[in-house]
Amino acid sequence: MNARQTEIINLLLLSYVPIHLRQFEMQFEVSGRTIRNDIAEINEMLEENQFPIIQSDRRKGFSLSLDMEEKCKLQALIGLKLDEEFLTREERVLDLLLEIAFSSKAVFLYQKEEDYCVSKSTIDEDMRILRSLLKDYSVSIVSQSKLGVMVSGKESAIRIMLYSLISNHLSKAENNIKQSKVLFKHFVEKIERLNQLFEEVFASRVDKLYQLNYVLFTLIWILRVRKEAFVDKSELPIGEIEKDEFSKRFIQKVQENFNLSENQIENEYIFRMLQSFNLQKSSTTVNWLQLQILVVDLIRFIELKTNIPFSNKETTLQQALFNHLISLASRVSNHLQLTNPLKEKIIENYAEIFEAMTVYKEKIEKVLKSEIIDDELAFLCIHFSTILSQINQESSYYYKAVVVCHHGIATSKLLAQTIVEFFDVEIVAVLNSSEVGIIEKLDADVVFSTIELQGVSKPVLVVNSFLDENTKLQIRQFLEMIQPSRRVVSKQQDYTDMLKDILTTIGKTQTVNDEVYSDLETIFKKYQLDINQREVQPMIQDILTDHNIQITSEAMDWKESIRFGARPLLNEGAITENYIDEMIHSVEEYGPYIVLAPHMALAHARPEDGAKKLGLSLTVFQEPVSFGESDDQQVSVMFCLSAIDSFSHLNIMKSLVNLIRSTNKIEKLSKATDINVARTILLKQ
Repeated sequence: MNARQTEIINLLLLSYVPIHLRQFEMQFEVSGRTIRNDIAEINEMLEENQFPIIQSDRRKGFSLSLDMEEKCKLQALIGLKLDEEFLTREERVLDLLLEIAFSSKAVFLYQKEEDYCVSKSTIDEDMRILRSLLKDYSVSIVSQSKLGVMVSGKESAIRIMLYSLISNHLSKAENNIKQSKVLFKHFVEKIERLNQLFEEVFASRVDKLYQLNYVLFTLIWILRVRKEAFVDKSELPIGEIEKDEFSKRFIQKVQENFNLSENQIENEYIFRMLQSFNLQKSSTTVNWLQLQILVVDLIRFIELKTNIPFSNKETTLQQALFNHLISLASRVSNHLQLTNPLKEKIIENYAEIFEAMTVYKEKIEKVLKSEIIDDELAFLCIHFSTILSQINQESSYYYKAVVVCHHGIATSKLLAQTIVEFFDVEIVAVLNSSEVGIIEKLDADVVFSTIELQGVSKPVLVVNSFLDENTKLQIRQFLEMIQPSRRVVSKQQDYTDMLKDILTTIGKTQTVNDEVYSDLETIFKKYQLDINQREVQPMIQDILTDHNIQITSEAMDWKESIRFGARPLLNEGAITENYIDEMIHSVEEYGPYIVLAPHMALAHARPEDGAKKLGLSLTVFQEPVSFGESDDQQVSVMFCLSAIDSFSHLNIMKSLVNLIRSTNKIEKLSKATDINVARTILLKQ
């Protein structure tokens, strides 16, 4: 294609009427024959690229009839328009949405045909897809004469929709706005300004992983408020929240930098929504206990599936997971979930943990009453991966092995010593071929043998008697394959037993109160003596005394049952009357959420509602108490828990989680007629 041929095409595209041959001759100062040759070559190119060809009419002249989409594609092909200006269907749909949602001017679809260089039918299909997407959010697209197209629905729903769809597109662009033509065009400058404000206010106070979500939702809020699309008071997020001065300061700076006028309802809205990205405290009684139980069970499950000893760091891990789930519970109640910029890396690097998390996902969704996206699961995985890193730093790994050799004692010992020299292996036995039968009785993880073995259930690797480089590589690959079988030994000395012995000694002559324990813990930390806090926390048998176990044949309603069940805690000064009132009020407000398993309830309130010290009571109702209409909500076993914080009762919660999983034990408890029998059933492993 030469320059003249390109110009011929351009002239034909711009003209609404055919162009006569004489006009081309005069325009380019060439003969009619040359023009006809140019058009023949142009038509060959058009046919090759599946475009309509130039038509010729002897009287009228030459014409080229293309729709808008074909016109734009041809312009791009011959270099009259840049390729990067064209958008894919997915990009057009998003661009349409952003134009409709944020533009200060009326948006008309016929204008978008020209902007995108597409036909009316293409735009119609784009809009069909867009409308379909919005249905999930109870949002629609409406068209009004002279006002163009606009989004319709509750403003809070519109903003959640925008956040979700933009986040989804952003994740496909590797969470980099500059990787998306559409987002770059609409947002890049504003995002950079907001990131700067975020850094100025929060610095290191908010996890960087939350920053993108925080900033993105703020931007959506800014653009909708500028469009004078305001939320109604009835749309404000639910629940109590702790006032955060940093968030207040951030919002204030945003209003100043983007020239937003003061609006009390909008201020309350954005403050509450932003808080849900990184909450640290429970907002309701329901969250506090249900999530506590969920965390205990989640740690147990992930440990079981991965064979990683997460319980060694249980206290730290529990607190991190609990805080995150509180935040997640707040978000899903407002139909909001986070985009995780590290999701793909987490899935790739911690596949085993993520796979286990996806299996457990259903239980999380049941408690939160919402589907959970993979991005949020990946955030939970981060907490486990952080602990795994700590475990790896503080631990070493080894295998217990049996060596089988038929060459004699000296050769066998040499093989065993060589394996120990090059690998983290402890040899528990060196056997000859006639002793193979005892392998199954030995505490070993792997077997190294110079001969083929039959009937051995443990992993077996056949090796040469002398370890050359190829054999060493073979062993290394073999040990990597059976990593779940490896043993863990801590590099740091655990002084927990020492602390427990000291506490026992002191307890023989005086009471070991919280002050004594705290002083001893401080001393141990001072000298860097590591203790497992979980193991020195009270167990259920330490706190559930005979005085706190009740068995009654009296018929009661659910309110009476809570007051009756809480009586031992009240008598020993563990709770106040207000604590009992709050337990009842919570059930009135949230329903029978305290029924955690069929026929079993765990009554509780928040620590600040009147919990004076850690306490637990057990009541067996021989006449079941009705907390609902279903059979499972007829409660025979009720615990009342008084917790002064979220973590001092960890061991008690673990025991209750085990009880929840054991319907057989609950059934036996419900039939207990004697306090000693009830205690035995409860504490029996």
